Amino acid sequence: MGTEAMGGSLLIDNKSDQKVKVSAIGGAGVVGARQTGQVFFENDENVAMVNLWWVRNARQLCQIETPWERTIIVTGKEEIKCLSKK
Repeated sequence: MGTEAMGGSLLIDNKSDQKVKVSAIGGAGVVGARQTGQVFFENDENVAMVNLWWVRNARQLCQIETPWERTIIVTGKEEIKCLSKK
C-alpha cells in the first residue's frame, strides 16, 4: 500500500535585484528579481530543507528549514540572505 505525497507550497518574496532559484525535495522553481512567486513541492515531510541561490551567482546559497505554507523573504546585495515567516 503506497502513501500519497503530501508536501505543500512556499511563497518566495524575492526583494533582491537578482533572479533566485528555489529547490527542495519534490520541487523547484525560479522567482524573478523583485518578484513574488509560489513554488509547490511534493514530499511527505512536514518541513522542507530549502536551498535558494542567485541564478547568476550560485556561490551565494541560502539554506533554510521551514514548515510548509510559509513565506521566505530573500534579500541582499553582495550576499544572499533569507528569512522564513508566517
